Amino acid sequence: LLNDDLRNFSVNDGKFILTEEEGIPCLQKIIQPRIFCREKLPLLYGLMVEYIRVLQRAGIPLPEVRSHAHEENTLRFTCHYEGPNLQQLMQNREATLLTTDFAPLLSQIITIFQLAQAQSLSLDPHPKNFVVNEQRQVHYVDFSPPLLPQYSALLLASLNPGHREAIKQNLACFEPQNLGYHFAADLIKGDARFYAILPQLHQLFSARRIIHGSLEEFQQRAEEIKSIELARAALDAPFL
Repeated sequence: LLNDDLRNFSVNDGKFILTEEEGIPCLQKIIQPRIFCREKLPLLYGLMVEYIRVLQRAGIPLPEVRSHAHEENTLRFTCHYEGPNLQQLMQNREATLLTTDFAPLLSQIITIFQLAQAQSLSLDPHPKNFVVNEQRQVHYVDFSPPLLPQYSALLLASLNPGHREAIKQNLACFEPQNLGYHFAADLIKGDARFYAILPQLHQLFSARRIIHGSLEEFQQRAEEIKSIELARAALDAPFL
């Protein structure tokens, strides 16, 4: 993939560079935060490193983080490149593929949700954040922003006061109890064709106990999260 392709499939601001280290394909993410002053960057950097460790301890599969550094006003992380993300794999394909041919990948994503819920961890369950390697193994790739309580406090303190309530609502969408609803919300937000598979997602998520309630409640909560995310995007209030 070209670097532009990788950037276009990023959820948050950041520059991506495909490179090699000792013959190993790597993806370097370069982060230049927009809302945090230089004095707070060491704290933000430390939270990202801690979030990676927390995810690893929970058993959530991540690409190998080969190196990381804080350089002036830039944070740099180099990870093993595992492969394309779920949104790339689904692009221009039928929505039903997710619950048929890609059902083994979806099952691995559900397992990641279960691991996060078991440890009370927040994640961003956007399809862009799940990558698939040649062995058809799914890895979660998003540690920026670091969705820890300390990060939420730092972010809210750094925001325009008029944006804080909207961001609080958005941060709640990443909490473990909302992962299944949020995943569905991001699917339908990106492509209305995914409405057709919400009943199948509800059945799968309910069977694995990552959501609770009726299909109607599942659909309603997905729509609520979709609206919250669209409202936050309209504010142009970044997370970094």
